[in-house]
Amino acid sequence: MNRLIGQLLEIARGLRPEAGQTLELRALLEERARALRAAANAAGASLRVLCSEHLSLLAAPDMLARILDNLLGNAVRHTPPGGHVAVRVRRTNEGARFEVQDTGEGIPPQYQERIFERFFQVPGARHGGVGLGLYISREVIRAHGGEMGATSEVGKGSTFWFTLPVTPRAD
Repeated sequence: MNRLIGQLLEIARGLRPEAGQTLELRALLEERARALRAAANAAGASLRVLCSEHLSLLAAPDMLARILDNLLGNAVRHTPPGGHVAVRVRRTNEGARFEVQDTGEGIPPQYQERIFERFFQVPGARHGGVGLGLYISREVIRAHGGEMGATSEVGKGSTFWFTLPVTPRAD
């Protein structure tokens, strides 16, 4: 119950984009991957970072780190030994698009529309929480002016993505 209350309080705290700062995205992705690489190795999966561009954006760093940790943690948990997880970011016309891709079990089509609902967990899937991680992540991304979604194929894996506006680089 304490964990649930803590997660609900995060929604309220994380919905304040004005608390943001300019973040270098390649460094952020490398940092989050380092934090989860041991878990990926223990699960027998590889974890790679793909980011060739210099991108920065205005965001709340703790909340963006939590979103990436949630997506990467889910990907590692649902990827079998020998599988792969990749995190990438690239520039789009609107800003930056982040993607976390895995070669895991995938999400059955009948549940793909529901995975961002509060407390929803895919029946029969390995659970790691109470079904709030994706909901909280999507709400925070929306509060920062972005969008979040996923594509998935059973037996082939999933790609979770989100977009955020990019701030101009000050050189």
